[in-house]
Amino acid sequence: MQLTIEPTDDPDIPARLNEVVHRLHYTSHPEVFQPYDYEAFRPWFVVQLAKPTTTCLAAFLDDEPVGYALFFLREPSSPFLQPSYRSVQLDQLAVLPEYQGRGIGGLLLDRVEQFCREKNVDRLQLSVWITNFSAREF
Repeated sequence: MQLTIEPTDDPDIPARLNEVVHRLHYTSHPEVFQPYDYEAFRPWFVVQLAKPTTTCLAAFLDDEPVGYALFFLREPSSPFLQPSYRSVQLDQLAVLPEYQGRGIGGLLLDRVEQFCREKNVDRLQLSVWITNFSAREF
């Protein structure tokens, strides 16, 4: 099996793979999250991927998408921040359960870090729910 990681603007890839992490969020926090709904979520990914500050990297095993990372380049928009304060916000990272533990998530994260270096951004930000134990251990 050959693993490749490449940028994608196909909203179907993150919209489908998002089910992995979204079901976890919904199960842990049904008072916050809606149930997973591909048809409802896909338009959000269409809008996000159309933005020049959004990047989605997809991990493919033999041309089959098995993981993705969605992140945003943030330019300072606040009068409180220095004009040089740029960051990348890692919004989503997911790998299908049957492919977890093979280093795919780590390779996706490496590529996000590479993007940061290429854009001369030295801040990579992310957040994780305290109940998302697999993400915290990752």
